[in-house]
Amino acid sequence: MTRRNDDLDLDRYRLRPTDVEAPTSMRAREKSNSASGKPAGCDPFVRYPVEVIYRMRAAKYAGTAKLYPLLLHLNWRADHRPFKLPKEDLKRLGISRERRGPVLRELERMGLIRLKGEPRKAPLITVLSPTHGRTAR
Repeated sequence: MTRRNDDLDLDRYRLRPTDVEAPTSMRAREKSNSASGKPAGCDPFVRYPVEVIYRMRAAKYAGTAKLYPLLLHLNWRADHRPFKLPKEDLKRLGISRERRGPVLRELERMGLIRLKGEPRKAPLITVLSPTHGRTAR
């Protein structure tokens, strides 16, 4: 004699949607940020000119060497147009508000950036190529 479904307690065998994992083919794939297929959110990088390494030897402030790679990245993000330096990025590098001006002026003296601005306003930064204004030997 067989049992009928009415007699069985089938609710205890029921699976909830949270208990079931979707098959791999149905899961949302991570978006990639390039043709290489690396997942979005990978650490950003910059191409650092070797010429600049030799110029950084004369840097008076430690923040100068820390800030220049960030400026290269921000320059790329701004599509090589003048941009303003965000305060949050300075905080992450450990550069104070008081030290920002001297570090930017030092980079300008080294010939790596050009500053343009009004008093009491954030300057517009233009990143120059390290060989800007020099003739090839």
